[in-house]
Amino acid sequence: MSEVLFFVAGLGAIGGALGVVSLRNAFYSVLALAFHLVSLAALFLLLRAEFVAAAQVIVYAGAVMVLYVFVVAYVGGMEPMLAGGSGRGLKFVSLFFAVCLFAELCIALTTRYQPMFTPRLPGGAARQPPRPGCRSPPGARRGVSAGDHRRRRR
Repeated sequence: MSEVLFFVAGLGAIGGALGVVSLRNAFYSVLALAFHLVSLAALFLLLRAEFVAAAQVIVYAGAVMVLYVFVVAYVGGMEPMLAGGSGRGLKFVSLFFAVCLFAELCIALTTRYQPMFTPRLPGGAARQPPRPGCRSPPGARRGVSAGDHRRRRR
């Protein structure tokens, strides 16, 4: 059941976000934003973050969206659009940037994470990552505790 709710809320969030940027009527765009925020709250509920979901609905989908609706109602949509026409060159530039962004996301998702630096111990030696299946730190003598080692020296 949670998988179905996840996909419904995820599709609702994506659909609401697409509606915000694609709808020409500002009032419908604000309603799509409210739908997007409610879908995000549902995703927060699936993550068991009830407080964040409640804050999302009360603060953003409630108070901020009421302000947006008042601004849209007050300003209205009777003025001509400020943006110029989208020429053929602008469409090619936007397509180029979309392809570059998609390639960057593919590279980021398919490469393994490599840390930028290796943490150092106080003596200057590099800290070795723990070996799989090994409970003792690398370089430690197995089966001998620190107290046993001191007793043998005497």
